[in-house]
Amino acid sequence: MELPVIATDIRGCREVVKNNETGILVPMKDSGALVAAIENLVQDKARRTELGKKGRGHILKNFDHELVLKRLQNFYAQIQSNLAMNGIIEKRRI
Repeated sequence: MELPVIATDIRGCREVVKNNETGILVPMKDSGALVAAIENLVQDKARRTELGKKGRGHILKNFDHELVLKRLQNFYAQIQSNLAMNGIIEKRRI
């Protein structure tokens, strides 16, 4: 959507939003920082546009559904391989 993102600096958000590059991360429970981030974006159209465009590019590059599915498949294959190496399960193709 190319909209700028303001998110809480917590796990999950941190992986998706690169602070001051693809969006803005604010500390947990810091309403002052949230207000400042919103005011900053309200007053700076160029920054809103830049963060929005970079954010969309980051998502398309790193979170395409095919890429995410491939990562999940590799993750489960690694778990299966580790279990098989430890004799916990028989090795099968996922």
